[in-house]
Amino acid sequence: MINIGIDWSETHHDVCFLNDAGAVVTRVTVPHSPDGFLKLETTRQQLGVTANECRVGLETAHNLLIRSASCGPRAIARSTSFRRVS
Repeated sequence: MINIGIDWSETHHDVCFLNDAGAVVTRVTVPHSPDGFLKLETTRQQLGVTANECRVGLETAHNLLIRSASCGPRAIARSTSFRRVS
């Protein structure tokens, strides 16, 4: 099992991967972009753990990724109530 802590910000995310003993396995900073999320996924794969073997803790609940994780990406795609022009 790997624990993933994500410090969320508008432009980037600081990510820390920890083992069950609480020791840091690796740290990465990823941009808030599709490429950044690909880097996060690639890092997980390089550690040799499946998504089911990961627990994720997030610093905030005010973002599309959080909504996607809690209710599923298809529900997000159908919903327009949270979208706005920035």
